[in-house]
Amino acid sequence: MEASFYAIEFCVRLQKSALETFDMVREDFSDKAMSRASIFGWQKACKEVRQNVKGIVYQHAVEPGTTVNGLYYANVLRTMVRHVKRKRPLLRNGFLFHHDNDRPHIARCVLYELQQNIVEILPHSPYTPDLTPCNFRLFPQLKKPLRGKHFASNKACVKVAEAVLKKLSQNGLIHVFKK
Repeated sequence: MEASFYAIEFCVRLQKSALETFDMVREDFSDKAMSRASIFGWQKACKEVRQNVKGIVYQHAVEPGTTVNGLYYANVLRTMVRHVKRKRPLLRNGFLFHHDNDRPHIARCVLYELQQNIVEILPHSPYTPDLTPCNFRLFPQLKKPLRGKHFASNKACVKVAEAVLKKLSQNGLIHVFKK
């Protein structure tokens, strides 16, 4: 599945249409290829990422011991959407959002919150929870400077992680998706 993602990303770099991408991935991976909807969704996401990566809009650290349920996640999303609309005015009329299909992410209150704010959810393949650009590229970039360090508190760790993310943001996040 990871190879399919790289093939899609490669097609985006070559400025292939979604249909051309679908045909190429199907030809190369035959029975093991993603569905048409997944290929079109990933092609759209890769294309938009290449055009719109301008840095971190919002980040949120969950306090230790906090249970993340649908209501908690819906409140985080509400705050995130406000930040997106303020910092990215072109996205005020809606945008594409990707998260996995964990229980809090598919709670009714979360889906309602996203629908009310015209946020389109990029479908997540049910059999590949690790198939996201962040897992392949962003998290390793974040973990590298933190490796081997010990922190006195959760807040200290979050502070250092935020500094790393800001540095990545200043350098542009597009390299995270180009590898």
